Amino acid sequence: MGHVTEFPNQLFDLRILEGLLPPAEIEPSFLSEEWYCFGRGLLQSAVTDIEFALRFRRIFSECRCPPNRVFSLPRVQLAVHRFADRGFVAARIQCPAEVDLPVFIQELFPSRNYKEVGCSEAGWRVLAEKPVPCVPVLAFRDGWMVAPADYGWQAVVGHCAVSLVMMLQKDMLFFHAASVAIGEKGVLIFGEKGAGKTTLSLALADRNHAFLGDEYAALATADFRLLPFRRTASIREGPRSERVDSFLARCDCPVEVNTDGTMRRRAAVGEIFPAAAAHPARLTDVFFLRGFAPRPKVEHFTPDLQSFPLLAPLLCTVWGMRAGERVLEFLKLLSRARCFMLLAGGHPDETAELVERIVEDHKRYDCA
Repeated sequence: MGHVTEFPNQLFDLRILEGLLPPAEIEPSFLSEEWYCFGRGLLQSAVTDIEFALRFRRIFSECRCPPNRVFSLPRVQLAVHRFADRGFVAARIQCPAEVDLPVFIQELFPSRNYKEVGCSEAGWRVLAEKPVPCVPVLAFRDGWMVAPADYGWQAVVGHCAVSLVMMLQKDMLFFHAASVAIGEKGVLIFGEKGAGKTTLSLALADRNHAFLGDEYAALATADFRLLPFRRTASIREGPRSERVDSFLARCDCPVEVNTDGTMRRRAAVGEIFPAAAAHPARLTDVFFLRGFAPRPKVEHFTPDLQSFPLLAPLLCTVWGMRAGERVLEFLKLLSRARCFMLLAGGHPDETAELVERIVEDHKRYDCA
């Protein structure tokens, strides 16, 4: 056994793992196998940790799909096994593309302040959380990621696996945005956290428009069609459309505390609005939520290079790209759609009605 670097305040000892890896020795008899489709890519998930499996299924229930044994689409395989008697969890994410997982995770979770603190002679690489003293929380070797069972590893593993599925799809662009289809017209809604993307997209779904997603948006670059990417909606307190309020009043939806300290309730949009079925739609309009006003207001604008940060592309869309390599694609996106700055105001239904009117009445709102 090689020497293993010692760290202060260590939550788990790498020495106890030396006899368990390589992975051939810990192939578990999986509790279940499930398949999910994100954009046009697949995640094959095999998990023995029941808590993780149920949470992942709850969040991405509307992305589940039948097993695809043909493997015609880009595919990532996720295996998670809990060593209950040893106090840690091992996860393996198999991706056809070569990705430096420790580096990828550091960039994927900037708020966790991960820092690579060294490796052992046995080949381990370790991430610790800052500030000093650094506390090791994730270890990597032979394609496996290991974490203490009582650490918040679930979000890291789940988000990393989904992001890698998206990263494999070079013919797609993924954004932190909401998306809906008003008739056959696709609409993107951008805005910072708390700007009202979920509230507005749900208000549009309440008006019987197709809800494609409120967190991630998927756009095919070949034909500029928005594809469904429906997570369970994370609904905050405040004004909401009537059917959302009615649903939350009669249903026992899980309550979560968001990273910003706000309370959110998770609900499957398909259960709230059975008629708001998701379908692909060609992108025609882009709205950027820029704040609030007593009444909703909108202003048409022509995007330029300075508009790029407004698009909030996900890491998976720009990972491995040289600076500016995809800027032309983003500008092409904006040039193909009408762009509006939007101040949400009054009741969410008022803002939704304004957006609906603009999208449906192209002649009135087109600008020279």
